[in-house]
Amino acid sequence: MKVGIFVDVGNLYYCIGKAFPGRKLDYQKYLDTVTDRFGSDITATAYGTQLEREASKFITALRHIGYTTKWKKEKPEGRRVSWNVGLTVDALAHLFEVVIIGSSDSALLELVDALIEREVKVIVYAARIGRELKETGAEILEISEDILEVKCD
Repeated sequence: MKVGIFVDVGNLYYCIGKAFPGRKLDYQKYLDTVTDRFGSDITATAYGTQLEREASKFITALRHIGYTTKWKKEKPEGRRVSWNVGLTVDALAHLFEVVIIGSSDSALLELVDALIEREVKVIVYAARIGRELKETGAEILEISEDILEVKCD
């Protein structure tokens, strides 16, 4: 089964921080959870932003565990940078049987609908997933504490 994972790093960071204060996602465990369920024919892409090069080590780590990374520079004047269009184009550009969306951003509703219309199985695997996404017909998986980084006190 051909599976595509599309992870919005900024959205997951924010939503996991709200759901589990002070905690972060373990991207290896996230990927392992999907691999355990669907096998190894998985393409995983992580989308993010950085102001300078502060995320360089994180980006390298993501690549090392199997993610293709796509990064944009943040606007210094504080304007929000979004990957929603890029993520959507990438998800629709391939013939995946399953698409996993690692974001709870309701701006991705049209993507979910378009994939479902193409008879692609869609799974929204994120934290604090809103009602609009829950009502799309996609499978909903809330991130649980067991796939977060180990908490260091």
